[in-house]
Amino acid sequence: MPKVAIIVLIYNGLKYLPACFGSLKKIDYPKEDLEIIAVDNNSQERTVDYLKKNFPEITLIESKRNLGYTGGNNLGLRYALKKNFDYFFILNHDTEVKANFLKELVSLAEKDKKIGILQPKVLLWPETDKIQTSGNKIHYLGFCYSGDCYQKDYLFGEPKEIAYASGSAMLVRREVLEKIGLFDEDYFMYHEDVDLGWLTHLAGYKIMVVPRAVVYHKYSFSRNKKKFFWMERNRFWVILKNYKIGTLILIFPAFIFMEIGLIFYSLVSGWFIWKIKSYFSALSGLNKVLEKRKKVQRERVVGDREFSRYLTGVVKFEDINNPVLSLANIFFNLYWKITKQLIFW
Repeated sequence: MPKVAIIVLIYNGLKYLPACFGSLKKIDYPKEDLEIIAVDNNSQERTVDYLKKNFPEITLIESKRNLGYTGGNNLGLRYALKKNFDYFFILNHDTEVKANFLKELVSLAEKDKKIGILQPKVLLWPETDKIQTSGNKIHYLGFCYSGDCYQKDYLFGEPKEIAYASGSAMLVRREVLEKIGLFDEDYFMYHEDVDLGWLTHLAGYKIMVVPRAVVYHKYSFSRNKKKFFWMERNRFWVILKNYKIGTLILIFPAFIFMEIGLIFYSLVSGWFIWKIKSYFSALSGLNKVLEKRKKVQRERVVGDREFSRYLTGVVKFEDINNPVLSLANIFFNLYWKITKQLIFW
């Protein structure tokens, strides 16, 4: 069997570890071809002591500071790359896995070398009859959201292509990381999985969801106001880094209208200061983003016209049911339907 490293990033969350690592201990993948790596991101809870005492068989990497989702996972990925694993499975610590999930993912990956990333079907916990994500969506202005979130689970279903895989649970082929690199650590958290998925498509690979592989996620929608800072700043960086210049010009009017709307929304919702901070932070990192952009545009093998089939003109945020958003979706979706017909590059 191909060699797989499972990387679990931990930041506090001690209460989740017994179920997460307990379920990983029961998976039916050959133990000689598997290594479970826990990366502790300088947790303030006694997570390291707990893991050493209760799961001594796992590999434990300790970071002396919180490196964010990107830096923490990259610690584990660099370790695994040196050990020549064929695949890397990124997993949140607030999850549980079904015993056969890894075999299902690897089996499909081995049948088609053009599949770069695979995502299991991620179900909610404890509402295990509902979906958290069956493959995530990308709006053409850089927003992202979970596909089929809170919808009734379908039992099986065939694998299908998706825009990008959720960072909570994804299997990545070694060859992909060798071509496009690891997570962009400047993001710190949020949108790093969007960026990785986008780059994977631009490199000519497919991303699939495998419904027979199941992971349960103890997910709750975060209303932390600083989350909007990370998401807004990183959204700017993703589209600037990965679109061709012609596409950026075409979507610019919609981008401006959206920004005006978001500024008003942030005032009403109480995160205006974080919205403004996102602009300054995005501008402060502009030179680095433009340098990365040169590399992306030079090495990409897929154009924006082909990639546009993975993009949507509609935003559907879980736990936000706003009539203004519904009206905005009509305008922005129509704009995208017209605009993408003009993209020939």
